[in-house]
Amino acid sequence: MVTPEDFLELARRAVKKSSYEYAVRYYTKAAESGNAEALIELADLYSEGRGVTKDITKALSLYIRSAVLGDARAMNTLGVIYSGDEGVRADAVKSFEWCRKAAAAGNPAGMYNVAYKYLQGDGTTRNPEAGVNWLKSAAKLNYPPAMYDLAGLYERAGNLDKAFNWRLRAATSGHVNAMNDVGYMYSPASASRKILPQEWRGTSSPPNATISPR
Repeated sequence: MVTPEDFLELARRAVKKSSYEYAVRYYTKAAESGNAEALIELADLYSEGRGVTKDITKALSLYIRSAVLGDARAMNTLGVIYSGDEGVRADAVKSFEWCRKAAAAGNPAGMYNVAYKYLQGDGTTRNPEAGVNWLKSAAKLNYPPAMYDLAGLYERAGNLDKAFNWRLRAATSGHVNAMNDVGYMYSPASASRKILPQEWRGTSSPPNATISPR
């Protein structure tokens, strides 16, 4: 008997081969059992129009089903969608709530997004303290955008040591702007010049950058 896990494995193999029509077929089979991973992967395919006609309404329903089952990435994706992305009518409160749920579930991108919602009062009451705390939480999970932005906060607060350390961590994680910043700090033009690996000097597109919006 073919199990949902079997269909998941077939779908993953199809994606690796860029056989997206087969991936849609197999993810659909796995999703019929309520598998959260299958639901969100299928949602991604509908959202991007790979192997199937692009259908944001269908994708949205699949993301919701996956999020209800506890998938943190699906929660964050819903937060992004309800911010007005993908042509879906913006709903600031829904966006905040889904990002908050993603953050509470341990998703670094959700923590980063909810941090800025608190900092800007977007969909919720402005709460700078909560915003900074969520930004720190995302940075501690090595989420590159959070590490980079936290460095900026420390720099504006005058804590240059912490600012440098977080910017360096962001750079070593592949954050393009952080690598450029650190490269400049170590350059002869900078008063804080130190020895820097040659491949970081002046680069605008570092190798193996792995930044993901999700």
